[in-house]
Amino acid sequence: AFRTRTDVPDQEVPAACAPEGVPKDACETPGASTGYRGYDHAMLPKPLHVANEALAFLLELAALVLLAVWGFRTGSGKAVHILLGLGAPALMVVVWGSLAAPRARVQLPMAGVLVVKAIVFGAATAAGYAAGWHALAVVFGVVAAGNTVIAALDRESLKNVTARDAAAKSIP
Repeated sequence: AFRTRTDVPDQEVPAACAPEGVPKDACETPGASTGYRGYDHAMLPKPLHVANEALAFLLELAALVLLAVWGFRTGSGKAVHILLGLGAPALMVVVWGSLAAPRARVQLPMAGVLVVKAIVFGAATAAGYAAGWHALAVVFGVVAAGNTVIAALDRESLKNVTARDAAAKSIP
């Protein structure tokens, strides 16, 4: 169940860890540490992964700001402004923390998380546009969509690496 790596003489890896078509350096040797969360070259390079995760966090903060600005500018009367200005971001925090966060109380499948993110980021985009920040809202929506797609593909790749590592460990 082992095959010899062609890039390192006399070194074997589990066959499940080095299938055809996978880059030669994409797999660690048996017993070796895979480093950062099983990170390998099949995913985004580590610096890009970290940058994309940081961007995701900044987009979440920007969504809170867009919802708050919209809330404080919407409706008539000071009470309505305060209620919407604080309530819209608070609702986002509850929904995001319960359904879309990495440690969410309800663990949705990836498709469910993507739907929640689309609703939250879509609402923030619409709120920013309604508040008069047209260009910023459009840029926010495009960047949020791109970031979400890249993050989803990267996480899917991470799941594949984790499954591959588990399969490699189960080979006697």
